[in-house]
Amino acid sequence: MSKESTSPIEQREPAGVDLSPGRMSDGRKLTWLLTASLLGFVAASFLQSSDHLVQQRLSEVEGHLALVCLGLTLAARPLSRFLPGLLKERRYLGLLTFAFSLLHTWSQIVHVLGGSLDGMFFLPRDMQFGVMLGIFALLAMVPLALTSNNFSVRLLQGAWKSLHQGVFFVAFLALLHTLGTGVHYPLVAQTPLTIAFALVLAALSFWVWRLRNQPKDKDPARDQQ
Repeated sequence: MSKESTSPIEQREPAGVDLSPGRMSDGRKLTWLLTASLLGFVAASFLQSSDHLVQQRLSEVEGHLALVCLGLTLAARPLSRFLPGLLKERRYLGLLTFAFSLLHTWSQIVHVLGGSLDGMFFLPRDMQFGVMLGIFALLAMVPLALTSNNFSVRLLQGAWKSLHQGVFFVAFLALLHTLGTGVHYPLVAQTPLTIAFALVLAALSFWVWRLRNQPKDKDPARDQQ
């Protein structure tokens, strides 16, 4: 009896993943659940747009769901042992992170800051730093979201992987933003956030330096699965 050959993708899947046709993996189910949640929050934003208190609570949940999606994106490989197929959903989870973050930002601006970013200057100084860190996190996600496609992988080649390693920088910013502005766990001391702000700028400089010095002949296609 001859051995059946397996494709490279199948070889890279963690043990226990059922790739049989017609069966939705646990990772795909979770992705669809989060997508449905996103659509539900978008609908609620329009249906309850005049209730600022409700929208503020929804915005908090949206921010936490963005963190959940980000955490799943970062930990997709080890978690795929418990959620088969999660590793293949990493790109979609990253896009969901960006979508939830956009919705969270819009809700905060409209229902907390009075419709303008100028409203953050009426917040305590330490919370202003927290808001700025959140803005930087969102801006850092823009190139990651725009290049989360196969065309960008082929176009950027080796630089694509270095660019998307910026997700760790985003996670650091998002964590500091949450600790600095979240109503349930604020960092009320200004000094820690000031130091963190300086560290973030240093990390951003290092990330840009790595991008500029990344070899361009490395193929990142194998890292997509």
